[in-house]
Amino acid sequence: MSHQCLIASQWELTPDDIGRPREAPYPESLGRATVAVPGKRDIDVFTAHIPNGSGNGWRKIDTFHVLAAELRRASDLPRILTGDFNEPKQFRESGKIVTWRGKSSTGRWRDKFGDERPLIEWRNGVCAVLKGKSQHGLSDAYRDCHGIQPPDLSTWRNYCYDHTFVSRHFEVLDCGYYHNWRHQLELSDHSPMWTELRLRADVPE
Repeated sequence: MSHQCLIASQWELTPDDIGRPREAPYPESLGRATVAVPGKRDIDVFTAHIPNGSGNGWRKIDTFHVLAAELRRASDLPRILTGDFNEPKQFRESGKIVTWRGKSSTGRWRDKFGDERPLIEWRNGVCAVLKGKSQHGLSDAYRDCHGIQPPDLSTWRNYCYDHTFVSRHFEVLDCGYYHNWRHQLELSDHSPMWTELRLRADVPE
């Protein structure tokens, strides 16, 4: 891939080069750093650019698996995850996540590289990150703040691929998307996401 991830901060930032038991197909697609906030606890920041499935096949799901494992292994510090996940196809009002190849729990799919696996693995890989708290303890900031994403919310073409997840150490004050950057200013083909957070004085269990 030609894309790389960037984490920037006004406070001291230390890249996290912790070794992964399993490397992502494109290591540059995942970033992690510790941000030292003066007078506060350090913050563990993750960012991701999950490759699309049409061009990368099961490598997309392998990236989800690596990211999910790293989130589960992380220490109980304040944590933030942001990124372009190229999923899901749809968030339903019921809370169900509809993935691009997870319509069925049966059958198999072979990608253009000849990698063939059960389709259920696609859904499981996506949900290992996007189902949030039940998988790795992080909550979807937008859904916590505004409820289930409306069907017409899109951050790329007709899909909502860009998300922020936060640990229980944060209160989500507000969040949203700069859609005019995409539609009017044409600065990107995605709508950038912003999230306003506050570290909690009393952290819920």
